[in-house]
Parts: sequence; structure tokens; C-alpha cells
Amino acid sequence: MRTQWLFRSLFVAGIGLVLSPILGPSLAGAAFTGNDGPIVFVSTRSADTRYCAGPYQGDVLWVIPLPSSTTAEQLTCTGQQDTEPFFSPDGTQVVFASTRNGGNSQLFSVPLSSVSDSAAVTPTLVSVGTDETDTSPSWSPANDGTIVFSRTIGSGTPQLWTENVNNPSGAQAPVFSSPTGYSDTEPVYDPLNSSIIAFVRSIGGDTQIFEYNTSTETFTNLSSVGDGGTAR
Repeated sequence: MRTQWLFRSLFVAGIGLVLSPILGPSLAGAAFTGNDGPIVFVSTRSADTRYCAGPYQGDVLWVIPLPSSTTAEQLTCTGQQDTEPFFSPDGTQVVFASTRNGGNSQLFSVPLSSVSDSAAVTPTLVSVGTDETDTSPSWSPANDGTIVFSRTIGSGTPQLWTENVNNPSGAQAPVFSSPTGYSDTEPVYDPLNSSIIAFVRSIGGDTQIFEYNTSTETFTNLSSVGDGGTAR
């Protein structure tokens, strides 16, 4: 399986998700089917490329290009924070959240072919707008450029959105036709079914894990906690 290293606390059982290596408490991710491939992760280690001065106090993305090498190589360069990386299904690029523009968190994509010690490749801005905070991107296994993510508009409540990274200005849309009234965050596609999105919903101070089928427009509460419990 191609490994996704994600700073998320979401684990969903029974819909084809695979745990990634554990870096800290409650860390899990999803993997697309296929051969072993690169690992992407977030680190505050000193920059090791000529085009990136360091060390930075913020987070940047690094890659271990398994199985060809076990040496970490720098993928992005910023004095801000690059976090929550997620591989495309074909393994050629990564979508991630970043504050590199100095404001709200926005989504960017960067090709893995940009790993180099000789020249910087500027990530492509995926988010559109200035009053939105976009986090937790997950790539659809359909491999058509679709991602799902959590968006907060102004001081509002986080909701789930989708867009196509190939045409971000014309393809952004909320997953649900009207605001849910709940805080919906940390979405991730089922790696084997592009119609299923798992996410975390805050209800009455607790967090529960839900599954939403976009084809049938049906919800399933995957949490098995009682009153006062929290699932993450």
C-alpha cells in the first residue's frame, strides 16, 4: 500500500482505510491500493537544499522515496507551515494545507518530481478566496483531480467541501446542500469507493465519526460511544 502520513486523528474501520505508521497520539491515515511507494511527512528539521534557507521554526514537507531510498528529501520550503499532506491516487503529487501566504490556511499541490537540491518549485494554490480557512484535504480514489476538505468561512462553522484541483476556480462546492449546523472536519475518502467520505462531526461537545455516501445521500454513524464519549 502507498502510505499516507497525515496529522489527523481520524480512523475509520470497515471501509477499506489503512492505518499509517504512528508518529504520535491518535495518528491515522488512508492508503490507496498499489505498490509500496514514497512516504511524505511534516518536519521542522533544518533545510538541506541550496534553495531553502533554514532552519525554519515552521513545518515543511519531506519525502522518503521508498523503496528506492530511505533518505528523507525536502519537498517544500517555507517560513510558515506546510501540513496535512495527502498523495494523489497515482502517487505523482501531494495536496497539503499551508499558511505560506501569511494568512488563513489554504490548500496547495506540489508534484513529487519537484524533489531537487538545485531549484525550488512553487506549489500550486488550490484554494480560492481570502476569507476561507481550508484544511484536511483528501484525494478521491477516482483519480480525476477531486479532493474533499474542511472549509471554515469567516467565523463560521467548519463544513465539508469538494473541488477539482485541475480547475479550482470553477469546481468548488459544499458536500451538503445546506449547512449542517455541526462542525464537520477531517474528511477522508474511502480509498476503494469515491462515493464514500468519512469525517469527524462535533455533536454536543463530543466528536463522532460519520460516513456519508454521496451517491445515496445517506449517513452512517460509525462511532460506538455512549453519552459523554468521544471518538477520534
